[in-house]
Amino acid sequence: MENLKYSLFDLFSFAIPGSIFLLSLILLDSPDKLCGTWSAAVLQLFTAVNVYAAVAFIVVAYFLGFVLAVPAALLLRFKEWLFRLPKPKHLPDKSRSEKYVLVREHSKENFKYIEQWNVLTKLMSALAVVTLFISITFYVCIPCFPVINMCIGIGLSIAFLFRASEYHSWAVIDLDNAAYALQTAGVVTK
Repeated sequence: MENLKYSLFDLFSFAIPGSIFLLSLILLDSPDKLCGTWSAAVLQLFTAVNVYAAVAFIVVAYFLGFVLAVPAALLLRFKEWLFRLPKPKHLPDKSRSEKYVLVREHSKENFKYIEQWNVLTKLMSALAVVTLFISITFYVCIPCFPVINMCIGIGLSIAFLFRASEYHSWAVIDLDNAAYALQTAGVVTK
């Protein structure tokens, strides 16, 4: 069951954003085809796939997901620098890693929810980067890509970024509250 949990974390945090990014790069390879019908270009792309290409796609998408995690984290930090997150109310003397250890060891159920918020934070921040990249690059490289689509993509990217920040704040607050509850319940003395 633990392996499944980490596999889902990898899937949502790295593989899905990486595969969307890689698919957009593949579609950009021949922008003239995209000015016709998009569905035909995508269908032609998927009909030419064999097992080896699918495995290579998954591996490269997973790797790209790791690479995308860096600008996604930077973009999220920049957003949270502009719009501050609420500070944790309890245990200001404990570091985040100390709180994680406390909650992971003594409250598995709370830790599971905190990790879910962290996965959603990574997914949404990576999708913000991918959507921003796709919107701007498609507008620049594809002659028939309308300005309104680029504006919608940038708007979605901002919405994804704010949603990632909301999930991140939930993780920070839940971590603080769970560690505080453990300390006040007497489970942990310090």
